[in-house]
Amino acid sequence: MLTGRVVVRNALRSSERDLREEQIEQNSEGTFGWVYDDDTTGFREWLLSGGNIFWIRGKPGSGKSTLMKYIYHNKRTAQLLHEWGPTGSRAEQMRIRFFFHHRGSDAQRLFSGLLCSIITHILERHPQLLECLGPALENIYSEIVTARGLGDLQSEVESLFAGLGAEQLQEEELTALLLCRRTRPDESNGRIALQAELRQLLGRRNPPKGPPKDVLGPIDPMEKMLSNETRREEIRLSFHKRQETGGYAWKQLNLQTILDALLNHETLNRDICLFLDALDEYDGEPEFIAGFLRHIQNRREDSRCRIRICFSGRPWNVFQRHFGSDPGFAIHKYTKDDISRYCSNSIDDRFPGDLMPLRSLVPLVTGRAKGVFVWVRLVLRDLFAIVANFPGEEKGRLGTLLKECLDSLPDELEEYYETIIDRIEETFRWDAYVVLEILSRAEETIRVNSVLEALAISKATTSRDVKRRLKKLDLADKLLEAKSRLMALSGSFD
Repeated sequence: MLTGRVVVRNALRSSERDLREEQIEQNSEGTFGWVYDDDTTGFREWLLSGGNIFWIRGKPGSGKSTLMKYIYHNKRTAQLLHEWGPTGSRAEQMRIRFFFHHRGSDAQRLFSGLLCSIITHILERHPQLLECLGPALENIYSEIVTARGLGDLQSEVESLFAGLGAEQLQEEELTALLLCRRTRPDESNGRIALQAELRQLLGRRNPPKGPPKDVLGPIDPMEKMLSNETRREEIRLSFHKRQETGGYAWKQLNLQTILDALLNHETLNRDICLFLDALDEYDGEPEFIAGFLRHIQNRREDSRCRIRICFSGRPWNVFQRHFGSDPGFAIHKYTKDDISRYCSNSIDDRFPGDLMPLRSLVPLVTGRAKGVFVWVRLVLRDLFAIVANFPGEEKGRLGTLLKECLDSLPDELEEYYETIIDRIEETFRWDAYVVLEILSRAEETIRVNSVLEALAISKATTSRDVKRRLKKLDLADKLLEAKSRLMALSGSFD
């Protein structure tokens, strides 16, 4: 049975559970150390004190996800958390992370994905808690059976004996009967064994109503009961198979039941710290996810599991209402030096040596960034493109061109995106629109082949035209030019 639950645990774990975190860049060397060293952030104190919730807020592109990744993996976080709790506490420290991604799959953006992530992290750390899956899985199976009006074997046996006027089974007899079917998984053999066992039990009681054997004919209550049990067993086998293959659509309530069972387990003392990134990218009502955070960390006083939560998200009003009084900080107030260092590190990586015309612009870029790293990255790409394509014999003009480019760029990120779109040549505008629509609406990773096929048929007017264009498409040749074409569609950003 435990082996089956291991399979179920593995089926609960999505292959994309940690994908979003893996896609987030590592922080630039020498950045983010202030989160521990600057007392005004309150983060170090929070790790030590055992407060409930800590909120890292900031504008889009301000580095929240990169900081959350840094915090989760930094050894100082683990060290400070180890000191959390009363002296002599034997509670085991456990860190769990989840990174929401609004353009990702269901496992990355839905509440069910968060629940599955927390559940599988706990079960991987504490395999002995797999026993908690048993009652929860049995409840789900019972719900399915009840929905189909099949009842349960125990109730039907009791009704059968009552209808025949026979004395009800003793507890040990009933237990043996219920186990009879489970020990014979083969459908026909199990049915025969169950029928024989029932006949034997009835024979012992010599029921007064009618002959003890003939009453159990092919169309009597016994047959109906056996038929129902066969259908129940088919449902059970199908249910377990779907769980193990990942084909079962876990209901939110079922997942919450499993999580509650894991958190309320009474044999382990655990201090769990959840790190949840991009709460604003959760695909659902913000009020709901905010309420869940409050619910999960509000443990009973006698609970052997304590939970704290560090999350990041935009400064939305709904989060302000729920978490405005909790400790936290605005990330953009602390990242000016980080942005300067990021610029210098990026220049060193791309253009080793002394490139003063570019380095001289670092203070200007840092001042205009207003804490938005994504804006800085886009600016540096524009500036780097000028340096890379600048003729060596005109080196004296490089500083002027770089400054002119920087001055022409908008300060706001949204306006910058509009500038990128405006750079796309008219010839490629339709293709750019198609690519952006596909990528923004995709619920899973899109292959380059699929993008090229979509581009090929995007202007088709009939099904025959679609087939003709696909037949004409030579993917082998197209893949060779795909990179340069997609770069053109994106305004030359690689």
